[in-house]
Amino acid sequence: RNSSSSSSSKPTYSQVFVAGSVAGGLQSSVLTPTELIKCRLQVQMISPRSQGLVQCIRDVYKERGFRGFYAGLGPTLVRDLPAFGCYFSLYEVTKDFLESKGRSLWFSSCVAGGFAGCLSWAVVYPIDVIKTTVQTQRGSGPRPGMLNTAAELLRTKGSAVFFRGMSVALMRALPVNCIVFPVYEWTVEFLGNVDSAHSTRRAAKPPAEGSSSSSSSSSRIAAT
Repeated sequence: RNSSSSSSSKPTYSQVFVAGSVAGGLQSSVLTPTELIKCRLQVQMISPRSQGLVQCIRDVYKERGFRGFYAGLGPTLVRDLPAFGCYFSLYEVTKDFLESKGRSLWFSSCVAGGFAGCLSWAVVYPIDVIKTTVQTQRGSGPRPGMLNTAAELLRTKGSAVFFRGMSVALMRALPVNCIVFPVYEWTVEFLGNVDSAHSTRRAAKPPAEGSSSSSSSSSRIAAT
């Protein structure tokens, strides 16, 4: 949130960006192996001898061992560090702007989520293309790194290759993120209301008769 916010407990936009980037970087260690398997299976779909999940995992391990599952970790980090920072900070900026114009929380969250999801994807999509190319390379020999892969793609296929399929990715990102954040905001509000109601009932509940008499007895004993 902005620094002029009445609540000092709300994070600034820069803090949201940093928090999102850290989250994106940390989840890359879990995401990279699953992304690699997903990308390889998707490429195999066009092959007449496509393999299943288990065989794909075996092939990756056979080629390079355990470290083979982390091929493309570098591009994944380069993609997700800025992407998640932009994603969350753009969401907060857009939502706060729309709410300041009198829009409802749900409308603001829906529009801000869709905008943040699409823009963050558009910014890093070329890196995602490089990552996918790195992860779908096969063989046990040395593999080109991220920069060499980008240069080879540019030389052989031109700059358009870095944006191939982006329209489909944005068509997916828009409805998904228009739903994710409103549901998130609603769930947070719902759980907050449940917790508040529970605390109110607990504060209004009279002490048990047994505990009251026990405390009175203790007081009399102490007095004697």
